[in-house]
Amino acid sequence: MHQVEIRIEGRLDNSWTEWLEGFAFSYTEQDETILTGEVEDQAALYGLIAKLRDLGVKLISVNSVQQETGNAPLDVSFANRDEPEDIPDENTDGF
Repeated sequence: MHQVEIRIEGRLDNSWTEWLEGFAFSYTEQDETILTGEVEDQAALYGLIAKLRDLGVKLISVNSVQQETGNAPLDVSFANRDEPEDIPDENTDGF
């Protein structure tokens, strides 16, 4: 299991805890909700993010939280991904 922290804009009522797979809710003075909990793998994380999207909330950040269990952290970065390699044009006759 991997510990993650998800920040969203606004205050999400903690009655959504069960639907959001038991994540704990906390709130900041900047009117943000911080969801903290565990996911099995990256696919489960994307499923959770899809649920948040369906609620119409704005994601601020998604972070992997280091645990002392020895699990490798999930790659949750979305920015600065490598661009796909250029695919050569199959049309080589100049058209």
